[in-house]
Amino acid sequence: MQDFKLLTRQLLETYLGSDTLSDVAIQDFLDSNASIIGTGKQEFFKNIEHFLNSFKFDVEKRKNIHFEFKDFDADEHIVDDQCVFVYGSVQIYGLYDKEVTIIHLDSRFTIIYGVRDGKWKVLHIHHSIPDKEQLEDEEFPITLGKQVQQARHEVEALSAGYSYICLINLETGDVELIKGNNIPGLNGRYTQMDHNILLEQVNRLIAKPFRKSSVEFYDSKTIAKRLEGKNSLFHTCERTDGTWILSMIVPQKYDENGRVVSVLLANRDFTEEKKRELEQEEALRQEKVKAEKANEAKSIFLFNMSHDIRTPMNAIVGYSQLMKKELTNPKLIHYQEMIEQSSQLLLSIINNVLDMARVESGKMELDENYEVIGNISQLVCSAFAAEASRKNIELNIIVNVEHKHIIVDSTKMQEILSNLISNAIKYTSAGGKVTIDTKELPYDKEGYVLIQTKVSDTGIGMSEEFLPSLFELFTRERNTTLSKIPGTGLGMAIVKNFVDLMNG
Repeated sequence: MQDFKLLTRQLLETYLGSDTLSDVAIQDFLDSNASIIGTGKQEFFKNIEHFLNSFKFDVEKRKNIHFEFKDFDADEHIVDDQCVFVYGSVQIYGLYDKEVTIIHLDSRFTIIYGVRDGKWKVLHIHHSIPDKEQLEDEEFPITLGKQVQQARHEVEALSAGYSYICLINLETGDVELIKGNNIPGLNGRYTQMDHNILLEQVNRLIAKPFRKSSVEFYDSKTIAKRLEGKNSLFHTCERTDGTWILSMIVPQKYDENGRVVSVLLANRDFTEEKKRELEQEEALRQEKVKAEKANEAKSIFLFNMSHDIRTPMNAIVGYSQLMKKELTNPKLIHYQEMIEQSSQLLLSIINNVLDMARVESGKMELDENYEVIGNISQLVCSAFAAEASRKNIELNIIVNVEHKHIIVDSTKMQEILSNLISNAIKYTSAGGKVTIDTKELPYDKEGYVLIQTKVSDTGIGMSEEFLPSLFELFTRERNTTLSKIPGTGLGMAIVKNFVDLMNG
């Protein structure tokens, strides 16, 4: 194998010994895609041409300054038969007229060599002028060497799971095959990627529904932009033979501005995973269909049952009220009031169940009509005035709007406010207060107003833990069930559904 210490010494001699442009032969050592970094001067050369232009300029500036080096010390590490890195240190002197020392650099270097067209070439050079901490601690070249090893280990790990891996230079479009069969028309270690060839391959290998997304995914001109803020890109598609592939793109190298300049592209067979995924999706779809049918049957049952029960319940309430007019015995009057209260509660439950059945069945529609803001609040409060009076609860109505005349589904608004005000009175102790505050908020949509109605009370309230469950069916706060306050847990669910229905 090549003597890399000698090769590195020859490279250094060529670099420092070029006193005229005719002596510039440094490119003989370098691969055409070599990366060169110099941290001492904050240099980063994007390509070999960039470096050579800078090198020629440096040679022109040297004039009477002659460069020599001493104390050359280097170690090498063989990664495999295709990659070796050499690291070490050297003292560089700049002599004026070959006598007076005017420059002295204590330099550290790492050089990575790889086989290119049967010859060992420089793939990467990094040189630095370390500070005291670097000299006393682990030196950067050794660390970089470990990073090179780690990168190769990552490629090897990737290779275990992926059948095709290639390295794409995003600046030149060159493709280096690492594993798998090369794409026809892209033969060779470094070959310019042809978009027409890519398009032809996609049309030939990829199923029609996935061709557009595949071309967009593999487009090397947009990969850097798509990787901004991301660690990887993934794409799955079906092939014309019915199999599936998973493709992954990960950054491999960045420039001095943090922009991705090369990436690894890896493909692997995804057929078995996709088959299981499709089977799971079909099973979930079947379960969803069953659940929807069961829910539809439940809604139809509740709708029919509630409607059938409400008719005799209305009769019970009506005859109970007629009976009250004929009764004189205080005990019988009390019994009649209990019958009426229980009947009203049961009728309220039936109405709520019927409303929810309509909502869930999708049969609930808006019936908008003319209304004056504040009238609905007044109407609903009038219905609860007697109950509030019995509990000595103060009912306050506040209306503060500029536009009073609106088009709205007043029936549903009544049901919304009835549920809210009913709860407020129900859960507020004697001597408390319930406030219905309606006000107009700023709104810039022509022909519309934004009205906020807030129902607040001085009652027992709700715990913070209960709030996420507030609008779930048949859910009630534990303190209300412990206190034996009657209710079904449907009221707030109905409010939420009606508000959503009206885009509130």
